[in-house]
Amino acid sequence: MPLVPFVEAETIRKTVEAVGVINKGQRYLMELMDPQNKNTFEILFTPNSLGGSVIEVAKVLARSARDTLIARLHIQTLSFGFDGIQFESADVATYAKMMERANEVTITFVENDLAFVRNYIIDWQEDVAEFDTYTNKYIFKENQEFAKRNCKIFLQMGTMVPSPGWITLHGLRPQKIGDVTIGHGETEPWMMEVTFSTDYNKLETLF
Repeated sequence: MPLVPFVEAETIRKTVEAVGVINKGQRYLMELMDPQNKNTFEILFTPNSLGGSVIEVAKVLARSARDTLIARLHIQTLSFGFDGIQFESADVATYAKMMERANEVTITFVENDLAFVRNYIIDWQEDVAEFDTYTNKYIFKENQEFAKRNCKIFLQMGTMVPSPGWITLHGLRPQKIGDVTIGHGETEPWMMEVTFSTDYNKLETLF
């Protein structure tokens, strides 16, 4: 009779040791793994169209430096989703019904004392629609492709090496500048939240 508890105790001990070895192996694998960091990234803006006139081409060339400065210094956060598949139940099974498209991205900018960000966004909005002070109406530009810009986001790994995968935000156009609260009790800098419309948001990779 006393052998049974001893056998059970020995079995438990071996099981615990085996689990310990597995956990140790997992720990070593985690130490070797190089995760992508969401707080370290590079952003690249490119024009969707060079335009159809000399003025538009000149404008694209002139704003490329501003795009780089905005991406490196003023963008604080980006929030967006990806396309999904909507399924519907049919008795005991489900079937693919339709695609759920992700067509928005919210970008938070930090504004500086020279109003750099608001001038940047206003100038971009005027590529979409320009306000006519005589009629008090907005006039949509004919060439909406010129207003679009494409954005690639490269997350960096722990070794500070760019990941072989990236995120594409295609066809950005500013949709709305978020509400702001101004008051004597407000001590934080103006974090300008802007919602953009996109043609699509997509995960891409070299492999």
